[in-house]
Amino acid sequence: MLTRTSKSLILAACFCLVATMAFGQANSGAIGLKPPSDNDLTPIPEGGISILYAPSEADDAAYRAAIAAFTGGTVDYFDASAGTPSASMLAGYDCVYTWTNFAYADNVTFGDRLADHVDAGGNVVLGAFTTFTGGNFLSGRVMTSGYSPVNSPSGSNWFFSSNYAGDGVTSIHNGVTGYECTFRDILALQGGGLQDGSYLDGEIAHSYRSDFGVVHSNGAGANQLGCTGDWPLLVANACNATNACALSARIAGGTSFGAGDSVQVRVTLQHNKIGTETRSFRITLEDAAGQVIAQRDTPPVTMSFDEVVRRSYKVRIPAGTPAGSYNVRVRIAGMQQGHAQSVRPITVN
Repeated sequence: MLTRTSKSLILAACFCLVATMAFGQANSGAIGLKPPSDNDLTPIPEGGISILYAPSEADDAAYRAAIAAFTGGTVDYFDASAGTPSASMLAGYDCVYTWTNFAYADNVTFGDRLADHVDAGGNVVLGAFTTFTGGNFLSGRVMTSGYSPVNSPSGSNWFFSSNYAGDGVTSIHNGVTGYECTFRDILALQGGGLQDGSYLDGEIAHSYRSDFGVVHSNGAGANQLGCTGDWPLLVANACNATNACALSARIAGGTSFGAGDSVQVRVTLQHNKIGTETRSFRITLEDAAGQVIAQRDTPPVTMSFDEVVRRSYKVRIPAGTPAGSYNVRVRIAGMQQGHAQSVRPITVN
């Protein structure tokens, strides 16, 4: 009897020509074979989730626009085959979304920085071919069992289409009615990863780390792949997914500032209380002794049950502030103790 792996290898051989015609390099392009694409990076506005679309492939502006239509925020583009986003660049985004075709400029460094982004409270969505060690793939810490919910024991890909089975149960599949893709890695769960949805041929469709910090989306909706269905909505949902009822905050643009600079704070609140409530955030800059040296109270935000609220605010470091270590603290009234605040360290030079 053929095993699942042996059957998949036969399918890969049978459909190699079709995959090559549909996918150009069919995940065999090396560094330098693809002309670098112009990055599309914009200032991050207040409100809406900010996503960095960073595949090792050319841009698909229509795909990004479709994702942004669901999130109400920014979806920028960075060509990860031509360069690696810096840690400070990644810090400016709530979510980073990547999938693989051509070789990454540095697949290890990129993977390490994505893991750091998750550690700092950001989200990462991994797409097609990120686990495909038989060709170009993503490496570094983000692909280890502490981060990626799946790996590919065979390092293979189906190179054959199948449709979503309709069995997703988490917020990743909210509003999703159908999708299919030819380019799907052959996966197994790892490190406590959880599955959400499958393809009709039994392959894992989506999976996630228990805190949704990393979501694996087995396929992608970019035009280079030719896959169809609700891929933009899936990406938007994956970047928004959370199971926590808590406030969190991140510092955009790095953690080192000068006196007089403005610190941009990205605030996320998951509201799991039944009903609608209106709350304001208080952002303070505190010295090592806990003394408040700057404060901002934000306009009130109205939120409903199961809503994820994301906002971006700035607090100014007063001129003449001595060099040293400080904390940016974000509070909200009326939440359970321990979930009512988030603290992030910064350095004033």
